[in-house]
Amino acid sequence: MRERWLSTLDPGETEQAIRDTWAAAQAERDKNEKGTLLEQPMVLLFKSVPGTHHLWTRVRNEVEEIDLLVLNESADPLRKKESTCFLVECKNWSDHVGTKEVRELWGEMEAHHKRCRLAFFVAAGGFAKGVRDEQRGPSRDDRMIIFTGPGDLDELVRSGDRNAFLKEMHRRAAFPGDPAGGEPTV
Repeated sequence: MRERWLSTLDPGETEQAIRDTWAAAQAERDKNEKGTLLEQPMVLLFKSVPGTHHLWTRVRNEVEEIDLLVLNESADPLRKKESTCFLVECKNWSDHVGTKEVRELWGEMEAHHKRCRLAFFVAAGGFAKGVRDEQRGPSRDDRMIIFTGPGDLDELVRSGDRNAFLKEMHRRAAFPGDPAGGEPTV
C-alpha cells in the first residue's frame, strides 16, 4: 500500500515525503522498523533523479535479499556507462557497518551475472574503519560500491541537484583519496 502511495506523488510532494521519511527513519527506535523506514527515502531519492526508476523493494527469496533494485535508464554519459540496474543496500544501524556486510554486497552484485556493476551501500550509522579499503583492493570486474554515510544522506535529502551530488559520490568512489574532493563522509 505504501509503495503505491509513494509512486503517485508529484515532484513537490516527493520532496516533502523525502524529508519526512528521512526524519522518520532517523527517529525510529524499533530495530525491525528502522531498516524498512530507511528504504522509503531511498526509493523517493532515486525517483527524483532523472533516468532512475525503482523496480523492486525488499526482494527476499531463498537465494538473496536485496533492499532496492533500481533501473538505470539515465541519458547522463557517466551513469549511462554503468550497468542497467544497480543495488541499494540499506542499514539503519546505530553502529557502523563492517567489512563483512560489504563483502556480502559484493557477493550480491556478483550473483547477478556481472550485469549489476554498481551498488549504493547506505549506512545511517556510518562505516567502520577499513571498510572503504575493500573498494581500494584488487579490481572487482568493474564493480563499484558507493558508500553512503549519514553526511551523504543528509546532503542527498537537502540537495537541489541530486544528479550532481550522485556524480560527486561516484567520483569519490572511483577515485578514493582524490585531493580534489577529499575523503567521503562517514
